[in-house]
Amino acid sequence: AMPPPPHRHHQHRLRRSRSSSITPSSPPPRSRTLPQSTLILAHLLCCGHLLLHDKSALASGDFDSSTTSNTTSPPPSLSTASPTSSSPTISSTSSPTLPPHRQHNKCPLKPKLTPEITHVPPLVIGHRGASYNVPEHTLAGYRLALELGADYIEPDLVPTKDGHLVAIHSVDLNITTNVDTVFPNRRRNDKTMEGSKDSGYYIHDFTLEEIKQLKVKQRVEDTAARSRYFDGLFEVPTLVEIIDLLQEWNDNARPYVGLDTQKIKGRAGLYAELKKPAFLQEDAGINVADLLIKEIKNNPTAKEMFLSMHECANLKADEYQVPPLVLQCFDRDTLAYLHKQFTTDQVLSYGSFPPPMVLLLSYKDCNNEDMWYAIQRMNVAAVGPDKRCLLETDEEGLGRDFVNSAKEHELGIHAWTERLETEFVDTDRFATAQEELRYLFCDLEIEGIFAENVDVAVRVGSVACSKDGAQGGGTGGGKEGEKKTSDDDGSKGKGGPSEGTGAASTNAGANSACQNVLFDQSDQQQLATVAAGFTLLGGLLGSFLTYLVSIGCNRRRVQRGTTRRQVRIPTAEIRDENELI
Repeated sequence: AMPPPPHRHHQHRLRRSRSSSITPSSPPPRSRTLPQSTLILAHLLCCGHLLLHDKSALASGDFDSSTTSNTTSPPPSLSTASPTSSSPTISSTSSPTLPPHRQHNKCPLKPKLTPEITHVPPLVIGHRGASYNVPEHTLAGYRLALELGADYIEPDLVPTKDGHLVAIHSVDLNITTNVDTVFPNRRRNDKTMEGSKDSGYYIHDFTLEEIKQLKVKQRVEDTAARSRYFDGLFEVPTLVEIIDLLQEWNDNARPYVGLDTQKIKGRAGLYAELKKPAFLQEDAGINVADLLIKEIKNNPTAKEMFLSMHECANLKADEYQVPPLVLQCFDRDTLAYLHKQFTTDQVLSYGSFPPPMVLLLSYKDCNNEDMWYAIQRMNVAAVGPDKRCLLETDEEGLGRDFVNSAKEHELGIHAWTERLETEFVDTDRFATAQEELRYLFCDLEIEGIFAENVDVAVRVGSVACSKDGAQGGGTGGGKEGEKKTSDDDGSKGKGGPSEGTGAASTNAGANSACQNVLFDQSDQQQLATVAAGFTLLGGLLGSFLTYLVSIGCNRRRVQRGTTRRQVRIPTAEIRDENELI
């Protein structure tokens, strides 16, 4: 007897199971590894990114030669260590911090121009504050100098009897204070200063408490251009008070006046001079340099501002920050001692560079034949000459020779002192202080100026110099160029473009000068070449990616077609099953 036919449901399952067991084997699963072409493209993109990164680092001066060597080692991800090794994995981004002397100083006193930084205006140093407007060495004068745009405020530091540093012009209090009326019996006549007998009210004979009883007066008395309305209103400030004022300006005031977005120069700094260190050491046994170091180390605000250097470390390629602290002195031994202390002391040298040292030079020093021989053995970043050293133009051209010698020694030049009054201007060559400044900035190309009229120096320095040495639409010349100056700048009394009152042609000349400095023809050609290169690279990458996508689509299309064309081969079992049904 024949067995009953299977249920239709079971017949359907039987067909599916048998047919699946006899169909040709399905193609192997697609490999999860990326195609070789994709790996090559990723490698090219990675190498290109690293190459561009290295070029930008070289351009910004942020490239450390210690990162390259003649021997190559595999990156951490390709390490040949065994998988069972217990040594920790070293990340490619974590590297030990280099000691300060091996790190790149991003806050030099004399910045180098780069493709990102094409122009840095001359530094304006508020000479003892804003001394033309307010009596010198007062907190009000320092604050006004900062408000007018000074890059530095410049205190003259001298010690009190009880070891505090205060800011005052001279060791003799009688020059700028009312000490003769407050302490009339404290005058001394037995002092020998720099080989000559002198008398006065010497500051190291007074305590800080006594100094705070004095009031400051205007020092420059041989000109009617300076106001006397502020005499007797302000006291002598201490170094601690000056540091607090500078910190308050940088942290609290600058953001509210839009200066925190400034990429060049950045925060204001302290440009401190140590007065008469040899005399004070001989007469009172006071080491002014040690007092300065002690006050910086014991003042948390000073340590954060002058020693941390975190702001300099975080600068971008198109940013420049002035050094937060600069030390200046006429005495070479004092500067050498300071440099040694800031280099070897663990607190002073931790995480920072020594502050730039500036050697001040009198007019007599400039004419000393052995001066440059002595300077080249010193660790100084700049020289601060009397401006007469630069304006000397006899047959031998001493002024320009001085500038050339400084450039040969890679030293900056910060001249002193520019004042607005004509009695302090070389009127044989220049009609105004503005013209004298243009000559110093554009013709001699000095890097900084000590100015008592801070606003004038800032305005003149902010106008870029043209390639022929003239500034903006002016000439910066002398009396031989007065006619052209008056034509371009308006009347001499208005001061031309530095006063902001020139004609429209002056403004156009200044704008064109700025454009010439920022984007000359060679820069435009380089930009065009870079743009064309990126366009070509983008087109090649786009074509290559399109090619990869088309290859992938073709492979999928072929695989689908092959699957659809697969033929089931009938077997004897299937035929018997059909017959059975």
